Amino acid sequence: MGSGIDNRQQKTCCLLSIPDPATEETLKFKFILVVICLVLVGVVVVQASTSNNLVNGFTSAQQKQIEKIVHNYLVQNPQVLDEASKALQLQHLKQLTERAVKGARISTDDLLRSNSPIAGNPHGSVTMVAFLDYQCPFCRAMIPMVEHLIKINPELRVVFKEFPVHGKYSIMAAKVALAANLQGKYWEAHKVLMQAPMFLTEQGIMSAAKSTGVDIQQLIADTQKPSIAAEINGAVKLAQKLQLEGDPSYFFMKTDMKDDSSEPIYFIPGYGSEKELQALINKIG
Repeated sequence: MGSGIDNRQQKTCCLLSIPDPATEETLKFKFILVVICLVLVGVVVVQASTSNNLVNGFTSAQQKQIEKIVHNYLVQNPQVLDEASKALQLQHLKQLTERAVKGARISTDDLLRSNSPIAGNPHGSVTMVAFLDYQCPFCRAMIPMVEHLIKINPELRVVFKEFPVHGKYSIMAAKVALAANLQGKYWEAHKVLMQAPMFLTEQGIMSAAKSTGVDIQQLIADTQKPSIAAEINGAVKLAQKLQLEGDPSYFFMKTDMKDDSSEPIYFIPGYGSEKELQALINKIG
């Protein structure tokens, strides 16, 4: 298994990192402490509703003392709640990564050898598979990085999966980009759509498409093709199979990888820095 998760903040539309083991243990300890405190509060409340005297080993005075201890501790150490929340999120993201990589190992054909649009070197030895939405701010922020990575990595092959999660205009933009691909203009359309005003409109989408020099009437007709809808539906089903939770999501692996291979697969759930992406490309290459 592999992961591109480090200690960055959660940045997806709709995921943090696996920390250093010592840090994780510290967070787990504090998280457990808070849970214990909250459980004790729950016990106190239940007991208080039953009797004001001795119940299950706690007197009314003891119950009040426990409540005071918990209250004072949380007031004096409010950061513990934040740390507990982060620890829970870290655990969730670790599980998300494990599920995604496990799913990718049995879905290599869908990820690597589909009819999805490709940028970079189509025969490159390293493949980055990107699940994206044109109205996702983090997807947009990463496009200049992806473009630069393509320029400096001659063996990089980028496969784009249209995974629209923000409604009808995201779907429309995905169809337009895929229709542009039929005219050999996917990468150009992809970039201008990512640079269009954040809240897309039909006019904005078509204006962006026209700027690439495509035959606009042919493009409009092509957006209605069953193959276009099939590509989007296929990407959505694949994302569901991989249990992705939003855009952007990136997989890194060898281009010639086969199902159930022991070769490493790296996964980044959310925004990643160019340095982070380059490090994963280097590991694969």
